[in-house]
Amino acid sequence: MRAGAFIFFMFFIAAGLLLNFITPPFQNPDEPHHFGAVMVYALGEDKRDFVEKEILRLMDENDWWRFAGMGRREPLPERLSEIPYLMGYYPISDFRERLAGLTFYHFLLGRGIRLTGVENIGVAYYGCRLVSFIFILGSLLLAFSAFRKMATRWGGFFLFVPFFVLFLPQFAVLSISVSSDAPAIFLGSLFFCAAFSLISGGFRAGPLALLWGSAFLGLVTDRSAFSLIFLAALCLIFGLKITRKNYQNYIVGAIALFLVFLLAAYFLVLLFPLEIDNSVSLISQNWQRALRQLPRLFSVSDFNRRFYISLADSFLLRFGWMAFSAAKIFYWVWRGLVVLAGLGVFVYAVRVLIGWISRMSRGNRQHFSLVFFCAAAVFAQLAGLWGYYGANKILPQGRYFFPMIIPLVFLFFLGLENLLALISRKAVAVGLGTAVVFEFIFFGYVVWTYIIPVFHLTLKAPHPGI
Repeated sequence: MRAGAFIFFMFFIAAGLLLNFITPPFQNPDEPHHFGAVMVYALGEDKRDFVEKEILRLMDENDWWRFAGMGRREPLPERLSEIPYLMGYYPISDFRERLAGLTFYHFLLGRGIRLTGVENIGVAYYGCRLVSFIFILGSLLLAFSAFRKMATRWGGFFLFVPFFVLFLPQFAVLSISVSSDAPAIFLGSLFFCAAFSLISGGFRAGPLALLWGSAFLGLVTDRSAFSLIFLAALCLIFGLKITRKNYQNYIVGAIALFLVFLLAAYFLVLLFPLEIDNSVSLISQNWQRALRQLPRLFSVSDFNRRFYISLADSFLLRFGWMAFSAAKIFYWVWRGLVVLAGLGVFVYAVRVLIGWISRMSRGNRQHFSLVFFCAAAVFAQLAGLWGYYGANKILPQGRYFFPMIIPLVFLFFLGLENLLALISRKAVAVGLGTAVVFEFIFFGYVVWTYIIPVFHLTLKAPHPGI
């Protein structure tokens, strides 16, 4: 197992180094204004003009305008807020308004850069890439640890799951993105590791602290991590193991936990009043909109079809500001697998509903609680995305689901396992193993057939002048 973890670790290190060298700066969505906010915190407000000009210069040197699908502007703008494509085509005087007040991560990273004394924008950019990569690597190791424990407890398909995440092209591409996505993914992975531990092993102080700590930090880090705070409360319900003998202990524990929760919330508001206020305001607006629009989530309209296709396809691969993709055949296969996995989860649910749950052992009941919690997590994220994007007729990106990568791929493999099990147990191992092998091949194919040719189109001829 240690050898497997080492290979797992080294593969991602190698993939990250390769992607870092072949992907030009700012070729992931929203990087300019995220990095700009970091550098303003690093160098000071009085250097904002300098920061923006240097970022625009770096973008121009790396042909950002062409890769983003527009012609190079002449003369170049002097501010990021003068580029409608970046600002969402709304009149914005300060590019940081695009961050909706969620600048906790940018503040910490900027202060870290200030401590190093680095003022060169290019050097700082690649330093921020390294920080993002470390967060994503940490997320992968958390997933590996979580599913290895599940394999020890329940056997089955769990060891396939972390390799699916490891070879997922879009996840790897995002690992070098300078934005708040990487810490949000790490917080989501930490959250679900703690949640799985609580659901399968009961209440313990360590996992509880990690669960609520990651959920609270998610509130001030990124919109894609907002749902963690609701899921933390839900996890407590799934983790309850109340009997006649221990119910008093649970009452005392619930009161203590509530007091700790209030104390933590008080200090969080005290330390980050503006960030918490912005987050609560965004959650409130999105929640109300999501509730009003929720019935439309299940409609069969043309927009809904495009909404779900956009989510699925960009979860697999849409790199360079969602501009570039693989051949269509790969997406049709991927969509088919997603549909089959959904059917498999439905098969699992039917087996439970027809009475299988009444004959479950304690371990199987924990497994069912885990499945239900993961389904609730995925639905909560989907409802949040619908309330923020779908209700406004905006197509979402699959990366917004990456903080839920652990429950999402868990359900994906659970669904495929249940369908393949209708054939035979051998079909499960062969089918899931084959899927992971083909994904590994696809990842290499994507790098050498799509990403490198897009960003490095010149194969120089041996003849001068050609």
